[in-house]
Amino acid sequence: LVHGPLERLPIEFLFRDDPIVPLILPGLPEPRPGKQFSPSDLSTWILLGNPVDDEGDDKLPGAGEELREVAKIHGMKPLTPRAGDVQAASLDEAGVQLRVGAAFDRKALTAALEGNHPIHIATHLIHGSHLIHGCEGGQGRIADVGLEISAGSSFCAREILGSKPRPLAVLDACETAEGRFVDAEGLHGVARAFLESGTRNLLVTLWPVEDQAARSFAEKFHRELISGRRPSEAAAAARAHLRASRGIHAADWAAFRLVGRD
Repeated sequence: LVHGPLERLPIEFLFRDDPIVPLILPGLPEPRPGKQFSPSDLSTWILLGNPVDDEGDDKLPGAGEELREVAKIHGMKPLTPRAGDVQAASLDEAGVQLRVGAAFDRKALTAALEGNHPIHIATHLIHGSHLIHGCEGGQGRIADVGLEISAGSSFCAREILGSKPRPLAVLDACETAEGRFVDAEGLHGVARAFLESGTRNLLVTLWPVEDQAARSFAEKFHRELISGRRPSEAAAAARAHLRASRGIHAADWAAFRLVGRD
């Protein structure tokens, strides 16, 4: 149970050589964060990300590649080059829903948060004055941060507070654990908003990571989940996978944190 500046400490790095799977909680969140986890809760995934700008150009092509690969891992047929480019890809198949490019908009993210399926979001974290849609300037317990969506818009952390409880949320964005210190109770940003809404487990990043490392981690994490591993175990296995990969530095694998209780 970490507080204040300790939330920025990569606890996972300290346990890298031990057969220990840490369960980390920031501050003192909701004492009953969603129902007890069951592998059957991960039968349907919603995958969103790779926002495009007003001109239709993709801002995170690596995120698009990551999401399409994760979609294939969960059984979606490989996308054609036309469907997989920066244009809108809005596809549904048994066990997976994919929204990338222009399809990753406010409507898509709102619909995803109104359900209780596990969710994987790959985008940028936006701070303060860069937020749009009335998110900036708030004085509440939730930090002035949000997620970038398409068409130059954003989805602020405070909007996530009203989402449904879910067993797992993967927030593969730069610094998704980031936020503002409030009375030493923790980083009250996007991650806090998900916790307070009842999400039981979150995968977040403590700082920006290289695209290939993020994609490799995400693919291994989802494969481990499919094999029956619990989220904390899957995260530990994915970190070990990156550690064993050539050219991957500690700054890339130690950034990933599983926050929750399994």
